[in-house]
Amino acid sequence: MRQAVFFDLDDTLCDAAPAFAAGRRSAFQWALFGAPELSMTALERAWALAHAELAPQLEAGALTMAEVRELRFQRTLALAGVPDPDGALADKLDDLLGATQLSLLRPFGDVAALDALRERGVFVGIVTNGADDAARDSQRTKAAHLGLLDRLDGFWVSDTTGYRKPDPRAFALARAAAGCAAEQCLYVGDSLASDIAGANAAGMRSVLLRRETPDVAADATPADQPQSWRVIRSLWETLDLLDLLDP
Repeated sequence: MRQAVFFDLDDTLCDAAPAFAAGRRSAFQWALFGAPELSMTALERAWALAHAELAPQLEAGALTMAEVRELRFQRTLALAGVPDPDGALADKLDDLLGATQLSLLRPFGDVAALDALRERGVFVGIVTNGADDAARDSQRTKAAHLGLLDRLDGFWVSDTTGYRKPDPRAFALARAAAGCAAEQCLYVGDSLASDIAGANAAGMRSVLLRRETPDVAADATPADQPQSWRVIRSLWETLDLLDLLDP
């Protein structure tokens, strides 16, 4: 019976969080040159308020990630009291964030496990939330930059599919393309709320990736949180997990 392993992208296959944080800092530093009366703290506060406005709309499907990208610096600057009537500064800051993030983004060393899985005849794909356009911080651009697209059999992004994780339909689309029964599919990710909850709802075997927890006790997930089928610390462990699936 054919098997499939699907992966989250950010902070599962690549070090997205620190790269994004560095890109945001670079953008804020640029903004401060033109508005010396501001502080980094004020910009960070305005960014957090903008995120609090936009994130619920994104999760509800009222905005795509591409639309959030268009709005996030506009709202940040407005909340910080920085005039930007034509949106040129917001566009510059967003471009700087994307360029910096992409320049720092690196795949984790164990992504070679994807090649080993495909050599075993396993269908390998990515199911991720985000934009799917040509912008420098879109999921497709990042995956291409990391050399991942050529190592996959399928690639699904929420802006294109219309389903954001943890919606089980995001996972069902990938499973159907793989032609595998749900119980023969692993989904590997680092987020309980997005990855584990969604994979569980879709009937897949959910695998929580925790790279920075060397002690066994840290594997325990609070009872009120989604429970993963297995916890791993390296992508290489997915090869062994396939042998545990029901025949």
